Amino acid sequence: MQTCVASGYGIGVSVGVPKAKYHPGVRPLPLPGLPMPSFGAMWSGKASPVVAAFVEVLKEAVRELMQGEDQDLLLPASKVR
Repeated sequence: MQTCVASGYGIGVSVGVPKAKYHPGVRPLPLPGLPMPSFGAMWSGKASPVVAAFVEVLKEAVRELMQGEDQDLLLPASKVR
């Protein structure tokens, strides 16, 4: 999408991705007032030790991705719970 936008073929709307590299011909703009996406994990019953460990690995990966991000471009719901 970024290449099409940079080539003048229109606009694109996407979610903000931490550490994303943007094409030099485009710039990210926050869109205030839009509902923010959220992501989660689900499982049935009590989480097994493997599931619990996997969720912790995911949380740590998110924390690492979020370090050093432009706070103006982060989603308000970007807190790891």
